Amino acid sequence: MQGNLTRWLRQAIRQGHVGGLIENGFPRYVWHGDGARVFEGRLTNQSAGEYKGYPIAWDEAPVELQQP
Repeated sequence: MQGNLTRWLRQAIRQGHVGGLIENGFPRYVWHGDGARVFEGRLTNQSAGEYKGYPIAWDEAPVELQQP
């Protein structure tokens, strides 16, 4: 599972699904949608680039991730 999480974070960052300040090179917020669910990651350790993630409702996600 750890590999999936890292891959999702990297993909979201590459696609620009980020928000907030950039802290030590890491965006404060990252969003990832997998078709059925959407997750928000919040930077918890800017020195190590560690995030805490949790599911959110689709209407809480950035517009470009929201399903029609």
